[in-house]
Amino acid sequence: MPAEQLCSSCVKAKRGKNGKVQECLVLKNLLGKTGRCFAYSNDPDFWDNLRQQVELYNTRKASAG
Repeated sequence: MPAEQLCSSCVKAKRGKNGKVQECLVLKNLLGKTGRCFAYSNDPDFWDNLRQQVELYNTRKASAG
């Protein structure tokens, strides 16, 4: 199975000091521990891009309402 859809290489996984995956920061279960995960991302800028998109959404929502 390709490693690119597993928790071990996902930027959305919370890791302990030893570097091992502790939990998923997006889902309640670690789907990528045993199979491919639909929420997987290896984009190093994922959290920054998400923050920007949320700010843009909030700005548009405030302007419309």
